[in-house]
Amino acid sequence: MAKKKETRKRSDIRDFLVVLLSGVVAACVLVGVMVYFYSPSGRYHSHKVLLAPEVLASMVYSEPQGGGLPPARHVFQDVDFRYFDKLASRWKTVKVEPEVYQRFWDLIEGDWSLVTADETVAAHFRHPHPARLTVWVRPDPANGPVKAFQETYFVPDSDLYRVELKGTTAASGEWAYFYHPAIYEKVLSLFTASQQ
Repeated sequence: MAKKKETRKRSDIRDFLVVLLSGVVAACVLVGVMVYFYSPSGRYHSHKVLLAPEVLASMVYSEPQGGGLPPARHVFQDVDFRYFDKLASRWKTVKVEPEVYQRFWDLIEGDWSLVTADETVAAHFRHPHPARLTVWVRPDPANGPVKAFQETYFVPDSDLYRVELKGTTAASGEWAYFYHPAIYEKVLSLFTASQQ
């Protein structure tokens, strides 16, 4: 009888350890799957960085002013595209209509940012004549100057473009760099089509 009790205790301990070990293994597998599929990759999707066309028209945001002042309220003003016209040897600015911005949005739909943007990538944007797409906002009520909310730069003879990051974790001057074949030529054609 004592031998039977001893065997039973060992069996219960073994069963407990098997259940405990199975739980630990299952938890480790679950954590591994979650880290693999849901951890930050350091990449951005273009549609998560740029403002959506349907958001622009209704865009309203508040910006802290400091000094005990209430936050300043801003609303969407417009979008423009500034580029250097080589033939005229001067800068030109074109207002971007909502339907044209929508076509741009559709053009870059599948773009993912580069994982790392080294000095070589950043050097592309030191070009003397980068084109710039700017989303402008104005104070509401209108008692101050309009200001750039988000800028996207395109460089001649390059397949790269960069988008200024906005958000609570992005400091001023942080960029997401993207690759899109012949992007400069495509956006130049798209945004200047109304001028030709």
